[in-house]
Amino acid sequence: MNAKRKGDNSMLNHTYNDNSTHSVVMNPPCVGTLQKTHHKSKFKKFHANSQLASLVFSSNPRMADKGYEIVVLQIMCFGDNEFLMEYVDKKEWEE
Repeated sequence: MNAKRKGDNSMLNHTYNDNSTHSVVMNPPCVGTLQKTHHKSKFKKFHANSQLASLVFSSNPRMADKGYEIVVLQIMCFGDNEFLMEYVDKKEWEE
């Protein structure tokens, strides 16, 4: 799972593609707030060029290479290519 980021070095117009039929396009800037939407969800901050970004924006979102699958509920872009994500374990989502 080697997701590639296409686009310029700014935080605008990033496309994440994991060489399958799945891709994620981010077109920030975003304005607003994130509210917790699931009672078991968690928040995680990460950079657009991090390994975690490659895992989150893949066709099988995960928190680590061999980690558990997650459901991404919402993402906010802020700062210098930073994301704040609300996520929940896929098992807890399906309960």
